[in-house]
Amino acid sequence: MGAKNHGIILPDADRLDVINNLVAAGFGGQGQRCMALSYDLFVGDSYSWVNDIVEKAKLLKTGNGMDLGVDVGPVITKESLQRIHGLIDTAQKEGCKILLDGRTFKHPKYPNGN
Repeated sequence: MGAKNHGIILPDADRLDVINNLVAAGFGGQGQRCMALSYDLFVGDSYSWVNDIVEKAKLLKTGNGMDLGVDVGPVITKESLQRIHGLIDTAQKEGCKILLDGRTFKHPKYPNGN
């Protein structure tokens, strides 16, 4: 099960609020919660904020989700990780441009983590 939630970003929205909220929606709960945004539609000039969202996401700290200061913990199982990789692979094969790709990421402290 899983919801397909959409975000529509209008050019008169508060740019910083949009950036912060989309990063939180996309990476909070490692994207495994049913209310994570699956699709975002940028209207007009708001599309220029995409790179700002990518740069903000690059600043997220990964690691043990129980450690202070960690923004993105592991996904729940190896199977979940494989499913996520498969979804990204499919999106790429269908023409999506991957702006921030974590498929090859290995945490130095947790090389066998999800």
